[in-house]
Amino acid sequence: MGMMVACSLLWSMGGLFIKLLPLPALAIASLRSIIAAGVIFLYMRVRKIPFCLNRSSFFIGLTLSITLVCFVAANKLTTAANAIILQFTAPIFMVVILVLIYKQHFRRADYAAITLTFLGIALCFLGETGKGSTLGNAIAICSGFTYGCMYIFSGSSDFSTRMSGILLGQLMSFGMGLPFLFQVETFPPTSLALILGLGVLQLGIPYLLMSMAANDCSPLHCCLISVIEPLISPFWVFLFYGEQPSPFAVVGSILVLVTVTTWSIGNARAEETAVG
Repeated sequence: MGMMVACSLLWSMGGLFIKLLPLPALAIASLRSIIAAGVIFLYMRVRKIPFCLNRSSFFIGLTLSITLVCFVAANKLTTAANAIILQFTAPIFMVVILVLIYKQHFRRADYAAITLTFLGIALCFLGETGKGSTLGNAIAICSGFTYGCMYIFSGSSDFSTRMSGILLGQLMSFGMGLPFLFQVETFPPTSLALILGLGVLQLGIPYLLMSMAANDCSPLHCCLISVIEPLISPFWVFLFYGEQPSPFAVVGSILVLVTVTTWSIGNARAEETAVG
């Protein structure tokens, strides 16, 4: 759970870095993914983790790559608030898929946590969701669906398959955005530093943490804890741009953080009791 918290905090820097970069959205997605792929590949070589190309790793990679590209595209076509809140419909998609397809049962506490989490996110972005384009909102919802699917496929895979899938996803994302790199005429040194930061700190290392966390956290646990990301992102913007978060955002952030923390600790204790 601590790894997922650290992962979410690093993910939260993405919006700020992307905002600072004067490059096309999908060019950014391509560049940061190839750098992240290098980080993941190096980790796998050092730890001697074998590369596994199978059905699970392919679907992890495919859903991850679509998530990465759709999220960046949605940020250009709709408001950042819309892109974030609609991507974090992922837990709802997860519960629907797991109940209808995998016949998995959840406790009332799980449903309550999901409900309170989305109430908190709605408070954070109250009054903002009417400003985006229909296409951008649809792409953001698509990223929420594939994001949830990625967690499901990751949770049912072993560590080497999961790492292989994440590496594949970064390479696929690089390929999807590659044509847009040819639109970039100039590449200032500051842009290089920001791209390196995105690739290493905001994408590469966090996905290593997520993959390791999935060894002990269920897919739904990981997904709900990662909701910290859209709550912290506005505060990075406030810190560097002075944009004051609304009172609704403050209340919503507190609600989600308390909900996720309480729910995670409760699940950890329940699992320890069951094992004991």
